[in-house]
Amino acid sequence: MRIGWRRACNGNGMLRITKSETEQVVSIELEGKLAGAWVAELEHIYTAAKIQLQGREIVVDMKNLTGTDTAGRYLLLVMQREGVAMENPGFYYPMLLGPDRAGESWREAKG
Repeated sequence: MRIGWRRACNGNGMLRITKSETEQVVSIELEGKLAGAWVAELEHIYTAAKIQLQGREIVVDMKNLTGTDTAGRYLLLVMQREGVAMENPGFYYPMLLGPDRAGESWREAKG
């Protein structure tokens, strides 16, 4: 069930954030560039989702993420370290693993 999405355009490009929920998962799909004001918007959506988890997992789908700025990369890293599952990280995979595990494949890292 889709419960909300946000889309707009500013100097940093466009980002669409779609949040959907099931009994087991809160899913956040990112489409576009995570930069500028969009970082704060994603942080707001993530913080609200954490409060309403009720035992569910948060999953971020990065398949259609086209870019980030430094703040966007940092937020994704923080979310991942807090236990958020990152799906389809593609180009962002080495950043999420960190320098200690950069040589591992995605399957090895997921264990």
